[in-house]
Amino acid sequence: MFARLPAVVMLGAFVCLSAACTRVGTASGDAAGGRPSAWTKPGILRIVDLQEPDRLNPLLGNAQLDSDLANFWGGMLLNWSDTNEFVPELATEVPTLENGGISKDNRTVTYHLRPGVLWHDGKPFTADDVIFTWHAVLNKKNNVGSTVGYDIVASIDKRDDHTIVVHLKYAWAPFIASFFAPSGTPYPVLPAHLLAQYDNINRVAYNSQPIGTGPFTVERWQRGSKIVFRANPHYWRGAPKLKEIWYSPIPNENTVITLLQAHEADLEYNGSPTHVASIPYDPGLYDDADRFHAIFDVGPQRAYVRTERFAGTPSALVRPRRCVGSARCHARRRRRGTDRSACLSLGAQRKREALYV
Repeated sequence: MFARLPAVVMLGAFVCLSAACTRVGTASGDAAGGRPSAWTKPGILRIVDLQEPDRLNPLLGNAQLDSDLANFWGGMLLNWSDTNEFVPELATEVPTLENGGISKDNRTVTYHLRPGVLWHDGKPFTADDVIFTWHAVLNKKNNVGSTVGYDIVASIDKRDDHTIVVHLKYAWAPFIASFFAPSGTPYPVLPAHLLAQYDNINRVAYNSQPIGTGPFTVERWQRGSKIVFRANPHYWRGAPKLKEIWYSPIPNENTVITLLQAHEADLEYNGSPTHVASIPYDPGLYDDADRFHAIFDVGPQRAYVRTERFAGTPSALVRPRRCVGSARCHARRRRRGTDRSACLSLGAQRKREALYV
């Protein structure tokens, strides 16, 4: 379970690229003076990877990919900023000693939850959902991979629909970083109104068609073929600029390369470094500063992104920014035959906001 963190952080980078939510975005591609590439599908990001998830609910999943894809449909209390700091997501602030969110003995933590957030089915997100999900993690009948960060909790009080008080068994420094946060156990909050009725959630249909609070809904999962995520028009940050994200498991690396070469895929996730040289470079496609190849590299996990513009999305999907922490990111920008090196941030503002903000 702990091996999941690097990939979850990296996936946040391409969630940022894809969500580019309305309330955060800037000028459109046309306004920026660019033009869409003829071979892209307007408003659609096509991702390929060697793996297919065993399920889409990361509480029960055995693969790192389950947690990674949950970044599209789910939400946590806290997330990462582009300065490698926690920022509120489903919470409205990060609990600290200074703001009274953490008690002086470090054993009581208060979370103020974001009002106005809706589940994909239109029901309101409340404190009951956080408390239920905590119970689900600790439910011995559920096949949960790890309870680290959750088993330290003695009880949770519901002060009102948007305030919970978490009581710890003892002071534990990593708690804020582990409890519904991008950690080794990056669990999204689950909907109590759909799942609390079950004795356990191991075999419920939800695990293949989850309902979340994230920027994309799970439209359908054609096993062995494609998972389609569709923009959530009621996302609390505003509707994503992309209409859909397609995730296709391709178990053969040569086929992955062929799809990228044929422009039938836009992004390879968890790809091999050797694939970069296999992707052809056409100078005619890179006649402005917004068109480039990017290589995302976090620890052993890598993703290669072809970012010739997606029509209908912001032109500058990625802007060079300073690197964060140990995350290394390299982009080689090509404009009229010249190479430019740039460094990209991987922990983008609240993960689902665009890197160009």
